[in-house]
Amino acid sequence: MKTDKVQQLSGVELDFAYAKAHDCHMIGSPKGPFAIYAERARTLWCFGQDSQIQKDSSFCDNLIASPLHEAMKYGASISVKNGIVQCEIDDLTTTGDSIAQALLRCLILRHTSRKIARK
Repeated sequence: MKTDKVQQLSGVELDFAYAKAHDCHMIGSPKGPFAIYAERARTLWCFGQDSQIQKDSSFCDNLIASPLHEAMKYGASISVKNGIVQCEIDDLTTTGDSIAQALLRCLILRHTSRKIARK
């Protein structure tokens, strides 16, 4: 996925792209709702707007520990200047309105660029 497209992602579309980049077992659409099956936890999580699913939930809220551990593993650098969050991993840089948004965007780019490089 290209940097400019990732920078435009937010909400359910950002959550969906993060899950897709990580090859999660999932079903649904980028605009939501979508569901992920977490094999280790033997749990099905549903994500989307209130009008789309019975219980509103955010991928970020439920699984933020995973991206944070991943960021540490890759040596991510996160900074905030003038209310804009910037995340850097290797040669990739993304921005966002929150740490989670900038971090997820950078991780998506890292995973999708590595997939392209392996092909």
